[in-house]
Amino acid sequence: MNGYIKKLLKKLHLYKSRGSGTISLIGTNHAPVKVCDIVNGKPQVIREDGEDTITFTLRYSAFHKVVKRYDKETFKEL
Repeated sequence: MNGYIKKLLKKLHLYKSRGSGTISLIGTNHAPVKVCDIVNGKPQVIREDGEDTITFTLRYSAFHKVVKRYDKETFKEL
């Protein structure tokens, strides 16, 4: 597609590019831990750091929410 057509479709809200990838915890002395996959911009991820835990809130829709908690020392899911 050429640039003019992309700009026109974005203005008309017919063309949306959504991100894809993964959310992972990576540490120096630990193996990486995969938290979730992001496909078509879902889920929206909110990360909250506590004193000894890391909390991820994964929101897939208005009615579907998943909360995952990980220990900061070992990266194991609680």
